[in-house]
Amino acid sequence: MLDSEHDARKRIYLVTPKLFGTKAVKGEMIIYPPGTAAANHHHEGAEHFMYVLRGRGTVYANEKPYPVRQGDVIYYPDRERHYLEATADEELVFAEFFAPAEFKTVWVDESQVCAWLPTGRDIAAAAGARDQGAFIGGGAQSGGCLRDPRPPSPRLRRTPAMRRSCPRSFSEGGGAGGGI
Repeated sequence: MLDSEHDARKRIYLVTPKLFGTKAVKGEMIIYPPGTAAANHHHEGAEHFMYVLRGRGTVYANEKPYPVRQGDVIYYPDRERHYLEATADEELVFAEFFAPAEFKTVWVDESQVCAWLPTGRDIAAAAGARDQGAFIGGGAQSGGCLRDPRPPSPRLRRTPAMRRSCPRSFSEGGGAGGGI
């Protein structure tokens, strides 16, 4: 597990080139404590997918807000500016994936670049976790998941760019705004 140097966000690597020897995909689990937000940024050279495992929050795509909750899938195409914010009253827990695994993160405000520091422990706070090293520059990425016994809602939220690029590839679920 890695801790954000700026706040209480956590990151756990799921799939990395170092863990699995593939550069096709990178996956992480993230915990945002209540009221936590990441800095605005975009990725160059990768598409970005998120699946909300638990909680509620707001995602921003090119500064436009969209509410998200458990069961939502979020897609950001290459170079779309984005960030997330957990609601003030509950954690936002999600898994995120990048394809391919190697990409560049560009920050709207360079002073907001975040370093993620290894803790040497796993999500249960047990010592002896594999050390993947520090990660610098991964704004909306950190990690952790607690299992929710309720089945997830089969909802999909899409950004305007996603609707233009793949209008028949996904079916839209309910939810306010019909956005992300």
